[in-house]
Amino acid sequence: METLLKGQPTPLNQDSNPWVMGEQALNSPAATPLQQKHRLCSTQWVAFRWFHVPTSSHGHVITQNHCGDRSCPVCIKFRIGVTKARISPYFDCIDKPKHIILTTKNMPLNTANLRWFRTKLRSFTRSLDRHSWRFFGAYVLEIKPADNDLYHVHVHMVANQSLHHEKLTARWSKIVGYPCDTRVKYRAQKKNLLNYFARRCAMAGVGMNEPDYIRFVQGSKLFNTFGKEMHRDKSKKTPSYLEVLLTSATEKRKEFKFTMLGSWDKNQNVSVPPDWINSELLEQLWLEKC
Repeated sequence: METLLKGQPTPLNQDSNPWVMGEQALNSPAATPLQQKHRLCSTQWVAFRWFHVPTSSHGHVITQNHCGDRSCPVCIKFRIGVTKARISPYFDCIDKPKHIILTTKNMPLNTANLRWFRTKLRSFTRSLDRHSWRFFGAYVLEIKPADNDLYHVHVHMVANQSLHHEKLTARWSKIVGYPCDTRVKYRAQKKNLLNYFARRCAMAGVGMNEPDYIRFVQGSKLFNTFGKEMHRDKSKKTPSYLEVLLTSATEKRKEFKFTMLGSWDKNQNVSVPPDWINSELLEQLWLEKC
């Protein structure tokens, strides 16, 4: 039997945190609603007993609750891990991934410009789909602050294949309506791409001012898929590779059973549980529940 520690993020310091969510900022009377929300994050240690049905092995796991907000400095590493687990099946569908970056001119950040960009992006993926039914993949929308109160809106795309760089640039520029820059990495490592995309999704909005972040990033869907292979009709008798992977993961989770043993208050900036939450205490709590 073993006791595991799960999801222990290292809190970001003030210098590396774009929202300056240090203890002083969180407890300030002038804290914004977003900062006030983060005061309630990671306030408890939670312990579970796990049981693996096929092997009858068991043990304990100690974790902490998280708000899951992509701007919370305490939860960022936890959020990256969760995001990576969620998007990894899509990368498993792509044998030899290509990393494509599509850019445009810097623009003011507003609803109309974002709608325009998403429309052009859909037109681009559909044109490639018409070019070859085998073209499929996923992309993440990234918004970075630029000079003169403008934003650099661009897309990181992972695809199973790509046109030649010159043809790709010409097609994207034609759809956008003016010359644009594109970049392609034809021999990208799948593992590195997965880590990169997970961070881009989990840390979306870094460096943005809070009003723009809340309006355009918070709660929005930034990771999307494209291509017939990714959206194969579920009514077909032969399931897609992605459906097989997701079904397998669901069945694997059913092999484990978890029982909550207890929860204890914690300091927000502490990433290691106290010594008194140990195997002896958890085993005693388990016996009390039996």
